[in-house]
Amino acid sequence: MEKYLPIVNRKHCRKIWLSDILYIMQEGRLTHVVTENETFSTYNKIGFFGEYLDSRFYYCLKSIAINFQQVSMMQNQTIFFKNGDNIFLGRQNYIHTRQSFANYIKNPCNSNDSVV
Repeated sequence: MEKYLPIVNRKHCRKIWLSDILYIMQEGRLTHVVTENETFSTYNKIGFFGEYLDSRFYYCLKSIAINFQQVSMMQNQTIFFKNGDNIFLGRQNYIHTRQSFANYIKNPCNSNDSVV
């Protein structure tokens, strides 16, 4: 069964399938769930979503969790997603994220575990 992330706010109640999420980013009090076509915002903290995420997701910063399934490549301290979006990281965060991504793509069968 496909896992999902619940988004509940004034505008809508919605399930967002984990495979559709590019990344989750907290900016101030708002948390944005970014998919290929839309961005959903909610007042939940990013930690609230941790129980719904699995090993496809990696917290590259305290405020950003990326979906390794949606990453096309990492180069020059930048994460490139399949849809053309990208995120720039500082040197240390990039090194740790790239190492985790390398482990993920070498062993992709762990996609149903808990969040890293």
